[in-house]
Amino acid sequence: MTTTGALSPRPLNGTVVELLQRCGSGDSSALMRLYDIVSPLVYRLSLMVLGEESKAQASTGRTFAIVWESAPRYDLATDGTALPWLLSIAHRQARSELG
Repeated sequence: MTTTGALSPRPLNGTVVELLQRCGSGDSSALMRLYDIVSPLVYRLSLMVLGEESKAQASTGRTFAIVWESAPRYDLATDGTALPWLLSIAHRQARSELG
């Protein structure tokens, strides 16, 4: 049985790679699209770490600011798969806000 409209991880990661590359070139519309696609995952991760909706929302926003700043340096060969790379930034950001 398949779920209509669901993206499998492989195409999603390819989309994230493409959008990160565009962000690295200064394409702000790519950042907005990346946010639309990935922010629900980032928010849920942040909420699990922080346990408070308002803090998770703020952490999600800061995560995407970091992603925007880091995108020009993102390299698939050295940084690894795009989605885990982005989620590791989100996790580190949320953990930094615990203390």
